[in-house]
Amino acid sequence: MHIALSLPAEDASPWVDLFASALPEATIHLHEHTTVTPEMMAHMNAGGGPPASQPWLQNAMRADPDLKVFVAAGRYDSLNMCEGNLKMTGKLEPALSARFADHCYEGGHMMYRVQATRLQLAKDLEAFVKAAGK
Repeated sequence: MHIALSLPAEDASPWVDLFASALPEATIHLHEHTTVTPEMMAHMNAGGGPPASQPWLQNAMRADPDLKVFVAAGRYDSLNMCEGNLKMTGKLEPALSARFADHCYEGGHMMYRVQATRLQLAKDLEAFVKAAGK
């Protein structure tokens, strides 16, 4: 079992200790990042992306008005949630949000491991690429 924790280094110790004592067989991965401020959260909630991130995709889309984005997520993915993707896309300005194709598939983070899901993902991606080329 692997547990990934993403939190500021100064806040990590209690959580690492808790998981280590409860699940001694687990491998714990600590992803340290900056402390999230109220200003960062306000920026994120306004559609600016995760705290301390750069809006590189938004910038690329503004620079290239033909750039379209295909987003694939598993319904049970705790890292890349379908509803969260739709919410974030909806917060973008209309000129950008209209160019997102958000797709949700049965499964978790690696939803493509299920054959039926993988086949649907392949069909959806093929249709997206064909439509984007027009």
